[in-house]
Amino acid sequence: MDVTSHRTEVDAARLLVDAVHRLSVCRTNAEIIAIVTRATRLGTGAEGASFVLPEDGQCHYVDEDAIAPLWKGRRFPMTSCVSGWAIRHCARVVIPDIAKDPRVLPDMYQPSFVRALVVVPIRSREPFGAIAAYWAQPQAIPTPVVDWLQALADAACAGLEAVRAHQEIEQLRRNSNPPIPAADRTVRMCAWTRRIWHNGQWLTIEAYLHDRFGLDVTHGMSEDAKEKMLADLAPPKPQSASPFAAH
Repeated sequence: MDVTSHRTEVDAARLLVDAVHRLSVCRTNAEIIAIVTRATRLGTGAEGASFVLPEDGQCHYVDEDAIAPLWKGRRFPMTSCVSGWAIRHCARVVIPDIAKDPRVLPDMYQPSFVRALVVVPIRSREPFGAIAAYWAQPQAIPTPVVDWLQALADAACAGLEAVRAHQEIEQLRRNSNPPIPAADRTVRMCAWTRRIWHNGQWLTIEAYLHDRFGLDVTHGMSEDAKEKMLADLAPPKPQSASPFAAH
């Protein structure tokens, strides 16, 4: 299937916004993974998609949505697969033809239908994992398609962060820590992870609000965020036909 004939920009943008809304209310990683793998195929026109997590120096292919079995449940060294390359280098990988890229190990990919692929990291700094999209024929992958997949990965990152925060809150509840009186008006926040130093540990903002003030946090998508996402996905004006447009 040619990625240039799959969907219009409007369809892709609506699909992304819908995925973001659904990801924002997930409470488990399994929910996030299922949403992301399905959305990856629908949004890019790919014949396959994988959700990959790093575990003990290996890439764990946690789940997939594909026209034929790939590597679900299997683990590979980070240095021997393209997903591992993307995670280790915190960078996107776009391979129009796997036969022409030295990062592709023939033993892994040749038995499969995969002949072109894109892998994007989930978070640019110290990635949680990676999302991969696969095509059955060598072909150029347009930049807007790669950008769309990266936007989905960013949304998945936010969802995974929210799940982690929820798990931290549940752990705090189990420990029955009473809220600390709001006497100290200054808090220490990590400028990179946005976590807050509290009771000898770095907590997510959600966990901090719960532990100190007894507040529970839900997640959603503001109108400003929605408008920015749609603006980022809008095609340049005027230019050639969209890579998503049907021919």
